[in-house]
Amino acid sequence: MQQTLTLALILKNEADTVLDVIDSIPHDQLVVGIDSTSTDATRALVEPLIRTRDVLFEFNFHDDFAGSRNKALEFCWGDFILFPDGHEVLHEESKAYLTRTLDSDSPVRDFDVFMPVIRLHQPDSMMPQSQSPRAILFRNHKGFHFEGRAHNYLTGYDHAKAVMLPEVIFDHGVSYQKLTERVLQRRRMNLEVFSDAVKADPKNLWAWFYLADTYVDLNDADKAIAAYNIYMQQFQKCGGSSEQAGQALIYLAHIYLFGREDLDAAYPIYQWASLMTPRAEPYFYMAWIQFKKGNALLALELLLRVDLARPASPYFLEEHVYNGGSVWELKGLCYNLLGEARAAADCFEQVLKLFPANVDCKENLEKLRAVCGV
Repeated sequence: MQQTLTLALILKNEADTVLDVIDSIPHDQLVVGIDSTSTDATRALVEPLIRTRDVLFEFNFHDDFAGSRNKALEFCWGDFILFPDGHEVLHEESKAYLTRTLDSDSPVRDFDVFMPVIRLHQPDSMMPQSQSPRAILFRNHKGFHFEGRAHNYLTGYDHAKAVMLPEVIFDHGVSYQKLTERVLQRRRMNLEVFSDAVKADPKNLWAWFYLADTYVDLNDADKAIAAYNIYMQQFQKCGGSSEQAGQALIYLAHIYLFGREDLDAAYPIYQWASLMTPRAEPYFYMAWIQFKKGNALLALELLLRVDLARPASPYFLEEHVYNGGSVWELKGLCYNLLGEARAAADCFEQVLKLFPANVDCKENLEKLRAVCGV
């Protein structure tokens, strides 16, 4: 049974790469959404490619990636939907798997597939070409829906249903050993790419940023710290995106906080990051450090800054903190440390509304009820 494929693209200023992406992926339907704030020739390049059953629409995404994908879903009729970024082409392994899947007589299953993709070089971003696996192939079915503003996931996402190429045949599970080997292989390849990029241009901030990130993936903390430090030195000399610099500082602080449990080294780096970016992450981790040091009042003051920074931090707050309850849980721990039992219980109850499986909050709430009767 030949199954059909919709190629769905959400684009903003992708004129340099979009034709390569479309040409590289055979498809039965093309659905393209173009951000209304796009300023380059992306729309002019795509319009001539639109056939009778294809769709081109304009949409103001407001950094709402899930919303933009969900808008595209309104037009998709293929059995499968492929959602690459506008600067990603399929690795040869991915192309072969896609062909086998569309030609397969097996029933269409409810899953998504992590496929190796190649990120094309974009001149404006100074980002070198690299390779990574991402979840971009999805079965089109009733109720198919994305959520999350900055990093989008399927509603009711179940990692057990996801498969990873090329270790997975159509309906078999992942070989963890092979998966680990392939992931390490790709990380080492990216390490070579980014190392060559910084040698060619020591002022390439993007390359330093991703070189450091790759060292983190390879668990080489010393080299990651060195790369992040060089990134900041180049940023101070040459300028650049303060938002990206703030993110680099956050990642650097994470190495000290989580990798080395050095709270004193991590704290001033988070402070520096808070001056570079309006996002909430630095304040949250500063609050956590102050709580660990027994400074509950200062921690609560910093958590107020987290709430104020929410509009600038949709991914951190919606996906990782508020939906998981981390801010509420930390507030509860602080109130508990201050002896404010009722306030602590309210916070733990809020966590359990958001995340009923949080065992620690359940235990803390049970202790408060037993001891204080709240």
